[in-house]
Amino acid sequence: MRFPPLHQAGGVRVRRAGERTVSDKPWLRSRHGLASGGYERDWPRFRSLLVVNEDTLAPGGAFSPHPHWDLEILTWVTAGVLEHTDTLGHRASVHPGELQHVRAGSGIEHAEGNVGAAPLELWQIWLEPRERGLAPAYAQAAFPAEARAGRLQLLASQGGEAGALPIALDARVFALDLADGHPPVEVALGERHAWVQVLGGAARLVPEGGPPVDLGAGDAAALSDTPGFALVGQGSLLVFDLA
Repeated sequence: MRFPPLHQAGGVRVRRAGERTVSDKPWLRSRHGLASGGYERDWPRFRSLLVVNEDTLAPGGAFSPHPHWDLEILTWVTAGVLEHTDTLGHRASVHPGELQHVRAGSGIEHAEGNVGAAPLELWQIWLEPRERGLAPAYAQAAFPAEARAGRLQLLASQGGEAGALPIALDARVFALDLADGHPPVEVALGERHAWVQVLGGAARLVPEGGPPVDLGAGDAAALSDTPGFALVGQGSLLVFDLA
């Protein structure tokens, strides 16, 4: 398998937004950060993280009903409203600041679309569950913006603690909004791994024992063999703590 150039900075591999494969349809623009969804075969998965897609759906754009198996699917809406239906009987609207979780498990079919008058912007995440054949499930929850201003806000975790959505693997997913004047946000990793995804704005990532790395909108950083790191800047991020 051929891999694209990796920007090295200490224990950090940087995935620049401009290196992502982009797929365009009249109703959908999708930027693929990882390979395992089959859209970009040159970039590997990172630990249990399989897909990190930045999607923009035009008004009226929709994914028609389609199946999934054995995935933990998370969707974080940043603008617009996502309309969802599935074969479990759920009909739901997902707004900015809400996280949607679909456990595909032994099999689920769902459809998603933008019924609004403005573009729908979202990030869709696929994670590999700890085991196959789990019972399919659906959940969503709202997370107040003030709880992620200058601090990590837990969105999803294996234990579902502190109001987070439970997911079927050893991982934690956080949202974070950075602004000038906030002290550095410190993340301890130990022997674990992290994927830091900048959704908008900019951030400086300072790995313990390594040089700082500047990240812009759409950029991501994968960290391994790093005890921890700190984040400062002005931007919105998702941070994945992975086994």
